[in-house]
Amino acid sequence: TAQSDALVAMAQGIYGELGRTLTIEGSGGAADSSLSASVGTPTLDGFGIVGGNIHTPEEYAEVGSVAPRIYLLSRMIMKLSGQP
Repeated sequence: TAQSDALVAMAQGIYGELGRTLTIEGSGGAADSSLSASVGTPTLDGFGIVGGNIHTPEEYAEVGSVAPRIYLLSRMIMKLSGQP
């Protein structure tokens, strides 16, 4: 939706403050966010840390992604709650 697109733009702008780029992709799935999206609520998912090989013995997390993702989520909450 246009509202979800606005959230994406906001997230990209905030992450860009750190000189980073978000990878944006649509997906379905079993996350709780699919419930809110299914009823038309603007929804973003995937604020977690960067990694790979999810749900396998080789799953890993890129430790350097933790602080930037915390920054992104914190700033999104601040902006959406009306704080500068």
